[in-house]
Amino acid sequence: MAITVSESAPFAYINHQGGFYIVDENLKVLEEAYEPAAGIPEIKGFAAESAQVGSQLTGADGSEQTLIKMTRSMKENFGTENVTAINAGSIYELGFVYDGRVTVLLGSAERMNEKFKLTRYVIDENPSKEHAQIDVSSGKKAYYRSVTVDENNPETQN
Repeated sequence: MAITVSESAPFAYINHQGGFYIVDENLKVLEEAYEPAAGIPEIKGFAAESAQVGSQLTGADGSEQTLIKMTRSMKENFGTENVTAINAGSIYELGFVYDGRVTVLLGSAERMNEKFKLTRYVIDENPSKEHAQIDVSSGKKAYYRSVTVDENNPETQN
């Protein structure tokens, strides 16, 4: 029998009750910070019940399991390089922002691996630096469209 042990690494951070908490892809809180962490995306919209170093973030409605499915799939099939935000306001409207200019709509947690693979393909095949939206919510097809910058939404600005 072989047992593999790997150290947790920072994956994202969450703003909870005025503090910033750095988490791994399993939502385990690695550390508390006094400012947003550079180089990792912010998880937005997830209502954590509590955040304690060494413990897993939990949501009142069990939504952490859906978010963990998403973060694990993102790590395995896409990565977090250039991901600026992870949107987890609803378990049916998951998504993320890539490079501050591309909004990716994942929809529900169904077919999550396929959705990240589709997204990676579309981004790699489209070198354009335009603002865009990619909808992979079906898990079978990707729909790409250019969008204009919404000056009221800082996530769509460089």
